[in-house]
Amino acid sequence: MTTDNTDNGAALSLQVLEIADGVETIYEDWLRIQGERPASTLFQFPGYFRCYAATFGAARGDERIIAVYRGPTAVALIPVRLVVENRLGMTVNVLKFADTPIPLHDAILSLQVTWSDVVGTIRTQLAQSNKLPWDVIALNTVLEDGCIAQDFSSSGGFLKLKRRVGYNNFIDLSQSDYINDKVSARLRKNLRRSRKRLADLGDYTFETVDQLPALNAAFEDFLDIESSGWKSRRGGKRAIKLHADQTAFYSQLMQEFSETGDCNIHLLKLDGKTIAANFSIRTNRTFYSLKSGYDESLTKIAPGQVLREYVFTRYSADEFVEKCDLISDYPWQSQWRPTQRKVYDFYLFNKSVIGLVTYAIMSIRFALGRKS
Repeated sequence: MTTDNTDNGAALSLQVLEIADGVETIYEDWLRIQGERPASTLFQFPGYFRCYAATFGAARGDERIIAVYRGPTAVALIPVRLVVENRLGMTVNVLKFADTPIPLHDAILSLQVTWSDVVGTIRTQLAQSNKLPWDVIALNTVLEDGCIAQDFSSSGGFLKLKRRVGYNNFIDLSQSDYINDKVSARLRKNLRRSRKRLADLGDYTFETVDQLPALNAAFEDFLDIESSGWKSRRGGKRAIKLHADQTAFYSQLMQEFSETGDCNIHLLKLDGKTIAANFSIRTNRTFYSLKSGYDESLTKIAPGQVLREYVFTRYSADEFVEKCDLISDYPWQSQWRPTQRKVYDFYLFNKSVIGLVTYAIMSIRFALGRKS
C-alpha cells in the first residue's frame, strides 16, 4: 500500500508490526530515527521499548507498532494498543499508546517527515490494512515540546481534540550550583538539619552504582527499600517488588543501559544499611528519576530528600547532564522549584458513525470541563 504525499512527492506506506518481535525487527531503523533528534526522550529510545517488549509486551496480545515508511526506509514509529471500550452503549475501538510503565509518551518521527505526513498515511491506509480497526486514536500524556504536540494542528483530514492533563516537572541543572542558586533557604536549612540528625545516628554515606555486577546488588537494595513503605501497604500495592512484570522490566532497563554506564542507582546508607534509594536512567543530557524509596521509620529525618540533594548536586557538576526529569508533577516536588512543561492528551477521530458520535460527545464534555 502506498500513497502519494503531495507536500514532498514521496511515497509513504504503512505496516503494522507485533510489538513482541517488532522492536527487534525494526531496531536499527528505530535507532537511526531516534538519533536524528538530539532532544529525544527516554521513552523514544528503542532500548526502552526493547525492555518493554521483553517483559510487559510479551504477555499482552493487543499491542502493535505502526511503522510508516518512505520507500524501504522507516520514517515514523508509533507503539500502540487496541482497546475496545463501551461508551453510552456503543462499542468504540480506541488506539492508545502502548501501556508502558513511564506515564509519558510520544511518536518517534524522523526529521525527514512531518506529523501531518504520518497521520495522512494512517488515515488513508490503516483501515485498508484490516489489522487495526479504529474509531478513535488517543495519544495520551504527550509533552508540549514533543513530536506530536509541536505539529498537532496540522493533523489534516482528521477531526481532532486536545486537552491539558497536567505538568511534567524537571530540574534545570545547566547552571553550576542548582541547590544554592534555586532551592529556597528554608529547604537548605531543613537539609542541613537532616544531615546533622543522620550524623548523630551513625556514619552515613552516599553511593552511586553504574556498572555490573555491582548494579545487581544495588538493584536488590533499591527494590527492598522501595517496597518497604506505603507502596506495599497502600495505594493499590504499587511497589515494584510486588509485581513480577515490573521487576523484570526494571531489571531489563538496568541491563540495557548499564552497557554505557547510563543506569544509575543512588543509595544513602546509614552504618552500611540502605535507608534511601533512587533508580535513574541517563539519556541525551537528561537523567530520568524513575523510582525512589526510603525507610519510613526515619521519616522525620527525611532521608529521601537528603538523597535527592546528593543526586542533584552530583549531576549539577556533570557537564554532560543538563536536567533531571522528575516524570510527574507531585506536590512535594515544588520544594525543589522545578521548571514545568505542559502535558496534553490528543485525540484523532475516524469519520465513521461511531467516530463522529464519539467526537461530538467528547467535544461537549471538554467544553463543559473548560467552563467549570
